[in-house]
Amino acid sequence: YQKVPGFRGSQTFWQVDHAKLTTSQRQIFVVLWQKAMEEVKRIIAEAKADALAKAETPEEIEAVTLQLEAFQNALMVVDVSGSMFSANVGAKAVGLGLMGAELSTVHDVVMTFSEDPIVIDFRDCGDIVDKFEKVMCSPWGYSTDADKVGQLVIKVAQDAAKRAGAPSIS
Repeated sequence: YQKVPGFRGSQTFWQVDHAKLTTSQRQIFVVLWQKAMEEVKRIIAEAKADALAKAETPEEIEAVTLQLEAFQNALMVVDVSGSMFSANVGAKAVGLGLMGAELSTVHDVVMTFSEDPIVIDFRDCGDIVDKFEKVMCSPWGYSTDADKVGQLVIKVAQDAAKRAGAPSIS
């Protein structure tokens, strides 16, 4: 990691060594990721079917449907604070965040959970390896600031509502 000028935290410089990562190896990572996503989607579909089958009233069905829609429209917030990396679970947090983002309708971005949160846009990424590298190389701090994360979530929601032509969110 390296100190980032004007920022109290650090930034990882985790990089794919493209000289060592062959095209075949990259393709294997991509296929493994796709297979994992297929399995997770299968598990979610089964859970959804089970939950709807257990719902007995229209109200229960509506409640299940609303819960599923909330999950499907979630903005993923990935903890990239120093504690995650010092506990050697940062890469796992990033992987889970990327998986959640791909399952969400908000799949082109994740937000960092750090002392200075940012939104990371994946529209320029070719595959999961690029996305993973982009998040791993994002600035991170030694702690988190839940208030700043909440404020940024609200800003992202307001911006999305404006782009969609929806009424302003307060």
